[in-house]
Amino acid sequence: MAKQKQLGFNRMAPDLELLDISGNPVRLSSLWSQRPLLLAFTRHFGCTQCKEMLDELVAGVLILYPTYVSRTTGRFTTPERALDELVAWRHESPLLEPIWRRIIGRLFRND
Repeated sequence: MAKQKQLGFNRMAPDLELLDISGNPVRLSSLWSQRPLLLAFTRHFGCTQCKEMLDELVAGVLILYPTYVSRTTGRFTTPERALDELVAWRHESPLLEPIWRRIIGRLFRND
């Protein structure tokens, strides 16, 4: 079996074409041509630790880069509106919410 090349820490990533959050194709080089790019690799979609790491990365990016784009309209928006949309999006898909939050939420609901 041929040995595969590994991507090392702080090394240039290959120029791949991937899908963005809306499902549109985008080349990695188009992302890092304007500013530094952080690639975060996760184990799988259901990994709780990976979701928490991504939540922290998203919060950090929202604070560090004060340009906010609406995920529904694709236009610039305010930080408050961007956060409201992210919270609403999370509630649309309960699997994105950690299990402990779902359990606590059920305990305190007044349904």
